Amino acid sequence: MKPGWTTVALGEVAEVVRRTVSPADMQAEERYLGLEHIERGGRILGGMTVGEAGPRSNKFRFDAGQILYGKLRPNLGKIARPKFSGLCSTDILPLRVNEDVASPEFVLHFLSQPDVINHVASRATGANLPRISAVELKKVGVPLPSLEEQRRIAAILDVAKRVIASMGKSAVAEGAVLDSALGTLIGNSTATVALGDQLEFLTSGPRGWGKFTTPDGFPFIRIQNVGRGRIELDGLARVTPPEGAEERRVRVQRDDVLLSITADLGRAGIVRDELIDGYISQHLAILRTRSLDPHFLAAFLESPEGVRQMRGANRGQTKDGLNFDAIRGLRIPIISTEKQSEFRRFCEQVEELRVRRSARQHRARGLFASLQSRAFQGEL
Repeated sequence: MKPGWTTVALGEVAEVVRRTVSPADMQAEERYLGLEHIERGGRILGGMTVGEAGPRSNKFRFDAGQILYGKLRPNLGKIARPKFSGLCSTDILPLRVNEDVASPEFVLHFLSQPDVINHVASRATGANLPRISAVELKKVGVPLPSLEEQRRIAAILDVAKRVIASMGKSAVAEGAVLDSALGTLIGNSTATVALGDQLEFLTSGPRGWGKFTTPDGFPFIRIQNVGRGRIELDGLARVTPPEGAEERRVRVQRDDVLLSITADLGRAGIVRDELIDGYISQHLAILRTRSLDPHFLAAFLESPEGVRQMRGANRGQTKDGLNFDAIRGLRIPIISTEKQSEFRRFCEQVEELRVRRSARQHRARGLFASLQSRAFQGEL
C-alpha cells in the first residue's frame, strides 16, 4: 500500500441507517426505489412514487447523498448514491458516510469495483436468495488516503464514469425510438383480441430449482435477465434439472416471449438462438404464439397500455402476481401480419445498433475497472 494510506473497516467510516417506515406512515408523493430501479454501475432507472408503487410492507427511509447498497444478490452490484431522499426496499441498506474522515464518492467508487463486489458476494448467505448482512458488509476493508486525496481520486473517477454514462444515453434513445414506433403502429387500431385466443402454449416456471444450479448447466432465465424485449446473458444462472415432464414443460423455444408475472410486472423478452434449451424461473411465464410476432407482442406487453392492463388485473391481490386467466384476458391490438413484420425488421435494426454500442461500452467498462484498481492502489 502507498505510504500515507491506511486500511479501515467500512463500519469505521460508514454506518448502516435502518429507519423503518410502515405503509401507514408513508406519503404518496415520496420517491420509492426498489432493487429493480438500480442498475449495476449506479444508474437509477426512473423509480416510482409511493403512490404508484403501492407498498404493502415496511420500507427504509434514506437521505440524499447516502449510499444505497443492494444486499439481495450482492453479485449484481446494485449500488447507488441518489441525489434525492425517499424510501427504499428493505433489501437495500442505506449507508451514511462520516464525511469528516471519508468522501462518500470515494467510498462509492471503492464499493463499486468488480473485485469488491465479488468479495462481498462471497460473504453472502442463502442458497436461493443470497443476501449480505450488514455485519459482514461493515467488515469490508477500505483503503484510505487523506481526505484531500480521496476527493481528488473520486473526481477523476467521476469524470471517467460520466464518459461511460454518456454512452448509455444511446440506450435511452433506442428505447424511445422503439416506443415511438410501437405507438405509431397501434395508434390507429381500435379493435382488440384476447391474448388467450392467440396463444398456443402458456406456462410458468418451476419452484425450488435453486438446488439444481450448476456452473456448466443449461441457461436458467430469471426475472432480472428479462426486459426491453431482450434477455440479457450477463448474470445468467445455469441449471441441470432432472429429466421429466416438468423439465420439458419449462424449456424455452426460439421466439418464445417471456413475461415477468411477480413483483416487477410487465418485463418481457424474446428467446434467441443462444438460449434454446434454457429454462425459466418461477417468476416468469412462457407465452408461445404463432399468430403474433414476438417482437410486437413483447413491445406491447411492456408498453404503458400493456402494463396498465396487467396492474389492473393484479389489483386487489395481496402480492403482485399474474395468474393464467389474467394473462389470457389481456387485450392486444389487432395489427396486420404485414405491419407486424415491418415492426420486427425495425426492431432487429435497432438491436444491431444496440449490440455494437454494447460492445463499445463493455470495452469502456473494462478500462474503467482497470482505472479503479489503480486508483485504490494509490497509482493515480
